[in-house]
Amino acid sequence: MNNLSLAAKIAKVLLITGLTAVALILIATFASTTQSNRDMAGGSLNAYDVSATTEFPNITIGMQPQPIMMDKSVASGSTESQLADSVVDQRVIKTGSVNMTSNDVSTTTAAISSLATTKGGFVQSSSTSEDEVGQASAYITIRVPSSAFETTMTEVKALGVHVNNESVSGEDVTEQFTDISARLVAAKAQETQYLLILESAESVGDVLAVQEHLAIVRSDIESLQGQINYLENRTSLATIGVTISEETTPTSTTENKFDPARDANSALALVIVLGQQALSILIWVVIVGAAIGIPVGIAMLIYRAATRRNTETSKRRR
Repeated sequence: MNNLSLAAKIAKVLLITGLTAVALILIATFASTTQSNRDMAGGSLNAYDVSATTEFPNITIGMQPQPIMMDKSVASGSTESQLADSVVDQRVIKTGSVNMTSNDVSTTTAAISSLATTKGGFVQSSSTSEDEVGQASAYITIRVPSSAFETTMTEVKALGVHVNNESVSGEDVTEQFTDISARLVAAKAQETQYLLILESAESVGDVLAVQEHLAIVRSDIESLQGQINYLENRTSLATIGVTISEETTPTSTTENKFDPARDANSALALVIVLGQQALSILIWVVIVGAAIGIPVGIAMLIYRAATRRNTETSKRRR
């Protein structure tokens, strides 16, 4: 009998909290849509700076499973507080990139790092390299508060000699953030209901059954909270990636620098070229010489033999 009563309680909790979650999501979506309409009607709000909020109506979760009597202050008060926390401003993920040149790559990289710290941000990653001809380059990624995104982009570009290209993008995740927030509120309310049922459990089987459902709900809460934390991090801090390459000047060209390895390679290449040309000439001499020399040699042998025979004949006649 106790198991049937517990199953009924759990079924009632799942039904009521499920309906509550749907209601919260619909209300959150309506609030987000209303907010967007207000922004469009105002015409003066910037796409990156919206601070208006929409209040949700008070919602009381009438969840009173028998024989467990829910405390209305717990069922409605905590939920209303969580709903208030779920009301958010417009959330935009801002990303920028700059590709520029500099006379001193290391100095410019250090200046960008200092700029990020001054703006209340930090350096997420940084790397430097040098190519085979000795030109330095660097790539640095900084995170700064979203409110300082535009000014930081301007100041970063001012640190370079020439800006090759730049890009700016913004992804509005307000609706996604609001939806996840509403689902998190509903999951926490469901957790509260299971905790109340757990307090009235009378057998080990009842406790294990409730704890199994409670573990699933808490896993959902952790997942939703992780998504909220991720979106908060991405929207509160903008990301700027900067590629810096060395500006090419007459004083920095590699031809004016002493490089023994480069000179040795050049000399070796010249020797190889000369050797190839000498071998090519030798091949020509051998082939052409053979083509001409062999017939001439045979002709000379025949001539000498004929001359010698004539001489011997003349001596015999005498």
